[in-house]
Amino acid sequence: MSNSWPPPPGSMPSLNPPTLASQGQAAGDQWYRHQVYYPEPPFPMSKETALQPRLRPITSLVNVAINTSTPRTIQFDIPCAVYAVSAAAVKTDGQALPAGMDPLNTFTIQYEHTNGDRFSTAAGLGSTMVGDAKFPMLLGGVGWLFDRGSALLTTVVPLQANMRIDVVFWTIEIRGGRNYGVPGR
Repeated sequence: MSNSWPPPPGSMPSLNPPTLASQGQAAGDQWYRHQVYYPEPPFPMSKETALQPRLRPITSLVNVAINTSTPRTIQFDIPCAVYAVSAAAVKTDGQALPAGMDPLNTFTIQYEHTNGDRFSTAAGLGSTMVGDAKFPMLLGGVGWLFDRGSALLTTVVPLQANMRIDVVFWTIEIRGGRNYGVPGR
């Protein structure tokens, strides 16, 4: 079995991908350890590239009926890495939440790249899928990488009536130094 990329001509997709055991026994495969809790997105090393932090908030719901799915899309016009997610939820009718209820448990949320890649395979309670502004949910490893023109679909479902739910995606944009081509490059 060859591990080359791209696959050679005539290659066919396998419906039997390797297991951890077979991957560990493959000739030439080396394993290493890498922490994944703290985000470590890859960035180009170029004096013509700048990194720009940007918060991308979406107000998902304001007085939407309970159990109503509300999808929101964030379009990325500049390549970026999403490295953390935070949220807040408040009642809009002046009423208090039930005693002891975490505001982040007043909704479920699911994340998906618009190419169909699900960052979360199912929806989960907010407290398990986002953090708050003090302690955002960190997207360990490389985070979620988006190229120019791609988008993130977030689906929020309120579990309480009369809620405003804001979700904020913490990103680093990878900005090129120019928007024109240089001959010979």
